[in-house]
Amino acid sequence: MATADPRILLAALGDLKAESERWSVVATDTMADATAIQRQAVQSAQDAQRRALLAQTQAEDDRDRVEATRRAAETLLDRCQAAKVNADEMLGQCRIATSEAEKTLHFWQEELKAALEWLARAQARLARAQEDLRQAERMLAAAEMELSHARSRLAACQSNKERRNCNSERAAVNAAAAHVAIAKEQIHLAQLEVQAAEEEVRQAEARVACCRKAVGHAESALRHARSVQSHAETAVIEIERALEYVQATLGFLERAEADIEREEAVAAEMVSIVREIHHWVREAEQQRLKADDLTEAAQRLLLSGCRELAHRMDQLYQINRPALSRAL
Repeated sequence: MATADPRILLAALGDLKAESERWSVVATDTMADATAIQRQAVQSAQDAQRRALLAQTQAEDDRDRVEATRRAAETLLDRCQAAKVNADEMLGQCRIATSEAEKTLHFWQEELKAALEWLARAQARLARAQEDLRQAERMLAAAEMELSHARSRLAACQSNKERRNCNSERAAVNAAAAHVAIAKEQIHLAQLEVQAAEEEVRQAEARVACCRKAVGHAESALRHARSVQSHAETAVIEIERALEYVQATLGFLERAEADIEREEAVAAEMVSIVREIHHWVREAEQQRLKADDLTEAAQRLLLSGCRELAHRMDQLYQINRPALSRAL
């Protein structure tokens, strides 16, 4: 019967042996691929772990830097606020000093004006006194000339034997002498007035010089006060600007902290994912090892089976040889 033909069985066993050998090759290649993939998976997991740890470390470093920056910014904010208080106080004092310097300058300017007016009056007085002195000197010269003439007439009268008395001439001499005495007194009074006027001029000039010096000092003090006030105003502006920068920095730090929180969350998620990856890599390694053991056992069984198939095929071939010989 066809079903009992050894050649059919021999062909079937040959196909089974060839298929078994192909399976062995495929199984070996598959396990080699699985081993390579497992190594790649382990390497990828290790790389992912390093990246996760780096991300976590970076997040921690960023957190430390932001916290340090926040502490520095808060310290700077406290200093700027204290500096602002001091600068405002200094500016207030500078404004008071400037106001006092302006009042002082105005006072000495008024004093200088009054001193110049006094000097003008004293100089006018001196001019009048000098003119009065010159007038008194002219009056004295005229009185002395009149006295000289009166004495000449008295002498002529006294030498004239026809004259019985010289009362009128003597009276004229006495009157002229009285005029000379009056003129001398007026000169003395005029000289005293000139001296007094000269002294007043000296005092007025000294007062003017003093007031001018005081005005110069007051102007210098006012310039210095205004300069200091300007610097104080600039300091206040700069401190206010610094406060704005510090407050803006604190705002940036708040946003940075929010970013770091997200960064930390991502890093924590990465670490969690890496842990899960390592779990599945270990699980895969265990499954691969089991598969490797099973494949090795299967290979041993396959080898034994192939030997058995070869033996059976050889027996079938020997059985089938007479049939083959008759066919020839």
